[in-house]
Amino acid sequence: MNIRDQLIALKIPTATVTIKGIDGVVHLRGLSGSERDLWEQHVYSERDAKKGVKNIRASLVVRSLTDEAGVRMFKDSEIDQVGSMPAGVIDSLYEHCQRLSGLGAKDAEEIEKN
Repeated sequence: MNIRDQLIALKIPTATVTIKGIDGVVHLRGLSGSERDLWEQHVYSERDAKKGVKNIRASLVVRSLTDEAGVRMFKDSEIDQVGSMPAGVIDSLYEHCQRLSGLGAKDAEEIEKN
């Protein structure tokens, strides 16, 4: 297989995470390049110069939480619902989502600033 085909065949990373307080595990999937661009566009469009971005963590978690088959658990319209979960849970999931999607802490800070 040539390099081009190998690149195209790369799989989006996934993870299974245990969350205290729920029975079972949650499944997370990193974003593709196109999905990350859409997420960044969402963040930019939601940005308020004085208040920052509402639910930035929840907006990434919503795009990454999946069922066992890899199907998203939440719709974009449910960001506020996910944002109402305990902050510690959101923070933990957000960190996993960042790692799976190739987002570093500096990337997220830069997105929120711009």
